[in-house]
Amino acid sequence: MLERLIDRERERIGVYCEMHNDEKLKFYCHDCKQNICAMCLIVAHKYHNSGEIPSVSDNFRQKINDDDQQAMSALSTCEQLRDTKKAAEEFLSSADDVKRTFWQLVKN
Repeated sequence: MLERLIDRERERIGVYCEMHNDEKLKFYCHDCKQNICAMCLIVAHKYHNSGEIPSVSDNFRQKINDDDQQAMSALSTCEQLRDTKKAAEEFLSSADDVKRTFWQLVKN
């Protein structure tokens, strides 16, 4: 009974390896895109590109921040383009009004 509770807690936390139940997940395999333990690193992921989870997570966090900044910049550009388009439409509408007024004056 106690073992089941411990196993459930390990699964809930997600820090232990599924293959090696006593091993904590300490590495990230970039090739397989999954967290792995030291045993998995040595055996199944020996020639894969991997790194320690804290370091990899810092890199992921920085990449997410960079992507966020790029997305915000693109959004700002879209908003500027929308405003420019609106201003151009208003200008063209005003130009049409001036043109109509001009032709009405010429006709009279």
